Amino acid sequence: MAAYAALISLKRTIESLKNSSRVSFVPPCPEIGLLYDQLSTMQQIFFQVFISHRESILLPSVADGLHRQIEEAVYKIEDVFDSHVSNQFLSQISENNHPLVFALDLQIVVPEINFFIESDFAGCYGPLPHVIAVKRMIAQIQAWFQAYSLLPCPHMEFLYEAYSSLQKFLQFVKRTSTVDNITKREHLNMQISRESLNVTKSIRLLALNNYCSQSESPSTIFLQFKDMCETIFGGRNITNGDNARMLHEFESFEDENQLLKLTVDLAKINEDINSFTKRVKEIEESYTNGAHPARILFPQDNDDFNFFTAMMKKIREVYITEEPQLSNSMQHVGLQDGIIQIRSWLTNVQDDLLSLSIVGMAGIGKTTLAKQVYKDPKNLSHFCDRVWVTIGQKYELDEIMMRILAQLNPEIDQNDLEDDHNGSRILLTTRLDEVPNQAITKEEVHKMQILNKEDSWDLLRGTMFQDKLCPPELVKTGKKIAENCEGLPILIVAVGNHLSKAEMTLEYWNHIAENGNEVVMDADDELSNVLLSSYKHLVPHLKACFLYMAVFPQNYEIPTSKLINLWFAEGFLESDQRKPLEEYLVGCLAELAFKNLIMVCQWSTTGTLKTCKVHSAYWHVCVREAGKEKFMHVLSSYANSVTEHIRNQRRLCVHKNVLFGIKDVHTTMASVSTTTRSLLCTGPPHQYPVPVCFDLMLLRVLDALGIRFYLFPAEVLKLLQIRYFAFTYNGKLPTSISKLWNLQYLIVRQSLRIKSRRAQSYLPREIWNMKGLRHLQVMGSDLPDPCGGSLPNLVTLLDVNAHNCTKKVLQGIPNLKKIGIQIELTLDNAEALSFFDRLAHLRQLESLKCVVVNPNTRSQVVAPIPILAPGLKKLSLSGFGYPWEYMKTIAKHHNLEVLKLRGYAFRGPNWEVNEWGFLGLKLLLIEDSDLEYLGDMSFNCLPSLTHLIIRHCYKLKNIPDAIGKIHTLKWIVLVDSNPSVVAYAKEIQKVRESCGDKALQVFVRFSADDGKPKA
Repeated sequence: MAAYAALISLKRTIESLKNSSRVSFVPPCPEIGLLYDQLSTMQQIFFQVFISHRESILLPSVADGLHRQIEEAVYKIEDVFDSHVSNQFLSQISENNHPLVFALDLQIVVPEINFFIESDFAGCYGPLPHVIAVKRMIAQIQAWFQAYSLLPCPHMEFLYEAYSSLQKFLQFVKRTSTVDNITKREHLNMQISRESLNVTKSIRLLALNNYCSQSESPSTIFLQFKDMCETIFGGRNITNGDNARMLHEFESFEDENQLLKLTVDLAKINEDINSFTKRVKEIEESYTNGAHPARILFPQDNDDFNFFTAMMKKIREVYITEEPQLSNSMQHVGLQDGIIQIRSWLTNVQDDLLSLSIVGMAGIGKTTLAKQVYKDPKNLSHFCDRVWVTIGQKYELDEIMMRILAQLNPEIDQNDLEDDHNGSRILLTTRLDEVPNQAITKEEVHKMQILNKEDSWDLLRGTMFQDKLCPPELVKTGKKIAENCEGLPILIVAVGNHLSKAEMTLEYWNHIAENGNEVVMDADDELSNVLLSSYKHLVPHLKACFLYMAVFPQNYEIPTSKLINLWFAEGFLESDQRKPLEEYLVGCLAELAFKNLIMVCQWSTTGTLKTCKVHSAYWHVCVREAGKEKFMHVLSSYANSVTEHIRNQRRLCVHKNVLFGIKDVHTTMASVSTTTRSLLCTGPPHQYPVPVCFDLMLLRVLDALGIRFYLFPAEVLKLLQIRYFAFTYNGKLPTSISKLWNLQYLIVRQSLRIKSRRAQSYLPREIWNMKGLRHLQVMGSDLPDPCGGSLPNLVTLLDVNAHNCTKKVLQGIPNLKKIGIQIELTLDNAEALSFFDRLAHLRQLESLKCVVVNPNTRSQVVAPIPILAPGLKKLSLSGFGYPWEYMKTIAKHHNLEVLKLRGYAFRGPNWEVNEWGFLGLKLLLIEDSDLEYLGDMSFNCLPSLTHLIIRHCYKLKNIPDAIGKIHTLKWIVLVDSNPSVVAYAKEIQKVRESCGDKALQVFVRFSADDGKPKA
């Protein structure tokens, strides 16, 4: 999928160039528009090939071949294009030239663009681009002869008309093609391509012969004809043996005099041309009349055609796949609760047809659970008939119906099957969360969970020793090995099978426990068929999203916001135009979660993912497949940092930043400077500087947040196509940072906080020239006076000083959606908090986070509560010490959905929550507060609340009973709370359950606990 990602990224680069106010094309370059259109066409073809392959319409070898051709073409033009643009921009850099406007001249790469459009793409899918290229070549040959006052080349006009007709015909074929007749079209394309290539060679020879017959000097012939070839073929070397369209005949000429000895069989050429035009006409007529082109082109090959048809039919037949079965002795490990729950659904007295779904990731035990339910004696006595059908990714509905009927009664007609309200049940197992929602019947869903530590050890022990005991000296280490499998049954069984065949010694088991990756990789063959099937059936853009998860280390909890920002900057995804790109990216991540390819760690109150991770088994799949497809290579040791591993990789991901300190690794990285587009250093933070490789001149993404820089890395200023730059640095940014015209994300973290209320600005005034900035985060920074400038695309501004939020600054960022402000209180709090009133004018603002960096926990702030922006949805306050009665003002803000109060944001023992308000609030967090009592609530208060989270409120003694009457409430989370508060929450849950509402969950946790909140 690296080629598909590169294709989209190149389109995004072209869009950036065309839309940037800092780039002008001198002279105008219409070819860039043609390139963009051709990339869009290739994108459609890529997706069509994928669908054809998935539906078994194209043979795997054919689809793989087409993908490789597209990959070679895209990589080639991307490398040439990006290198040329970068070199031109570098040559124009001047310290004294602000703002910088780049004059981009693409004339040098126009021949490459034309060659890409006309030649490389021609072999990808169908002859249409080749036909258009030949038409252009004929026209150029004729124009060249006319320019030299020579007689026109015979038959050229006739051929031009023939190719024009063929172009119209192929365009008709393209418009009228469907998935059903794609095989027919492939025969047609293959034959026309073959015939056209033969005639193209005749055209070249005809032109060469026509010129030689009208010239006298061998030297003139050679030079002028070479000039003609360079003009027609875009300046490419005519002796390049790799170019099938160049005049290969020149390769065999030892000297210029041999040109005069060239003989051309004109009769044969005329025959070829006439045969070609006649054949094309026959094909057009036959295709239009509905005949299969294979019958016309190969009338004598009926046996081959019948074999091909039979083969295609066989490919499209249903194939069946089943997940590996667990040993009989361990069938019930971790499944008892699921068996009981599903049994109750199956055997209830409801007569309507009911669909029951078992949902979960590959290898989690869905089929095992279904078989246990299917063979459950209590279910056997409840149903008179049972049917078991296994369905793979590819299936035929008629075939499934026939298999069902065969198990019931072969004499029954499938049209007679209908819901007769006799209590029938359908039990499904699926990896897709969205499949149950498509059921037309009533449904229940059982979501499979990974095994806990105890069940994981029971399964591993049972797999290895069956009913025998594990040697006592191996138990402790064995439990550690089981824990390393992260609760996935298929992985636990694979590891158990591996260990049962290895030496049963404590030394070896300790080695496995400390080096868990080795055993996972050893068990890879057993896992691949199950895990890879989920990946291989993803659409191309979701494959790229999934492979990108290898950026982060194993078991890393990934912040969704960072992942979305990286995807946006990478540019390998594009919206379907129906929604903003950022919203589309969030949807792509949600799709991976719904397909159970990633694990959701935290959901936001708006229903989007907040954090996620990839199970270790899938993480290894990501790393392996990303490297195989040249999408990304992960450097985690010196062994996988050698040249052959990283050659042609589009992204390098360093999981151990210390590798930069090894000279060989640094040199190896520098050797791939023209292919690598991203360098991501996602290993643990490195407190000392290491020599990051800045020789990767075409980087779009550089994430070095885990690496500390003592001096600003001036080499970055040469990375003129960079979109995302994150690093750790305490000093001032240079004015030349504005030369990074394409930068969208700038993140600077400080390793040492410098507390100064009026610290010197860390941002230069030239920051206002960076019109492409979307995300700006420089800890403790000031934004200088814009002097009339603006950042129209900036949507996120974090860690800015409060005194810097002047009217002029905020007017320069009119489209801001998210802002994080650091406040240092003074003797005059009203002055320190005066910025709030100016924020109210940011009409697009949705999220506001304000943190007082020098809170006074002994006193309250007497300044009035701010007026909030009308569209604000999220508000986070920390350290203000407002009195609780100020909450009345916030309660009137009905658009507010999330309210987080941390670090004594409000002070005082009582909060009387009896006012009508907070109509839209979904999440309320109170953390580190001296609050003691929550007063009674009115009926109209907090009607939409879904999450109530109370942390470290040690003095709080109650939760109002009215909280339990909020029907939308799903979670109460208590961390380090008073026992009386826990008792109140449990009682509220008990009352709700007595009324038949089991949706409310109460989680209780203490800081000393290891793990997440417990129910």
